[in-house]
Order: sequence, then structure tokens, then C-alpha cells
Amino acid sequence: MSDGRERPEFGEYATPEEQRALRMPLDPRASHDPSAPLAQLASMENVNYTPPPPAAPAAAPAGRGRLADRIVTLALLAYGLISVLSTIPRYLDFASLANEAFELAGIPGEFSNFAQGSTMGSAAALILAVGFGLTAWIAVRRLRRGQRAWWVPIVGSIVVNIPVVICLMTAMMNDPAMLDYAALVGA
Repeated sequence: MSDGRERPEFGEYATPEEQRALRMPLDPRASHDPSAPLAQLASMENVNYTPPPPAAPAAAPAGRGRLADRIVTLALLAYGLISVLSTIPRYLDFASLANEAFELAGIPGEFSNFAQGSTMGSAAALILAVGFGLTAWIAVRRLRRGQRAWWVPIVGSIVVNIPVVICLMTAMMNDPAMLDYAALVGA
């Protein structure tokens, strides 16, 4: 540069052609346009060319599999919600539930272990409600992350119903009518 200015270190005074030339890949195997100012590229000192970072891959659109997973997961959660909402009142009135179970099983007598039945029925209702809430929360989180979630309501139902059944059976098996029936059948 003959205008008395200091030679730029990073191409601050580069012409538009020089700037375009610097943006071209400097791969010797790549075919270059013969009209490009290669001589200018070779004559420029202290030019550090850094290629742009690779573009992030575009997010894949929701396919049929994700839509089916979403539908199945939400259908299972809806079924679970209806089931939980209809079952909790039955567990809170444990004596009538136990009497119906005794009648269906052909066990003579009526349920009379009211204190333990009330406690275990309330515990079963609480476990069911909390378990469904956790299951729904985990399933929705997985759906929002784009992960498969159809299996979460199924596994959640199995995991939650094990302690629920234990609570119900504990109260029924300790009832005098059930104990009398077990002694009668076992004799």
C-alpha cells in the first residue's frame, strides 16, 4: 500500500473481491474459478482463514413413529386417569369393596375389619394417585424430549399396582370372615 497507511494485519482494507476470495475454500483439490483473483490471495500476508463451523443438523420432523407413540401414550394416560378417578372412591369405602369381593369369591360372612380396611384403603388410594401422577409426569417429559414414551404408562401401572394390591390383600386377609373361611377350606 503506497498511501502511507500501515499494512492491515487481518484484511481490514480488503476490497470486496479480496473478501469474496477469502471466503472460498482453500482446498487445492477443489476446482476454482479461473477468473478469481488467486494472485491476490497468494500475495496477501498474515491472512488467517478459518472456515465457518459446520451447520448443525436440522431437527428431523416428527414422523409416523413419533405421532403413533404420542397417540398411544396419551391414550394410555387418559385410560389410566379414568381408571384412577373411578377406583379411588371405591378404595376409600373399603368395607363395601371387601364385601363385594367376598360375595364374588363365595366367602360366607361380611367384612368386619373396618379400622385396618379404612387405613389400607386410604393408603392404596394415595399410592394410586401419587403413582399415576409420577407416571404421567415421566411420560410427558419423555414426549417433550422426543423420546419414546408408550411404555411408561404400562410400566407405571404395574409398578404402582403391586403395592396397591398388597395393601388391599393385607386388610382382607386379616378379616375374621376370611380367616374362618381359610380354616374351613384348609381343614
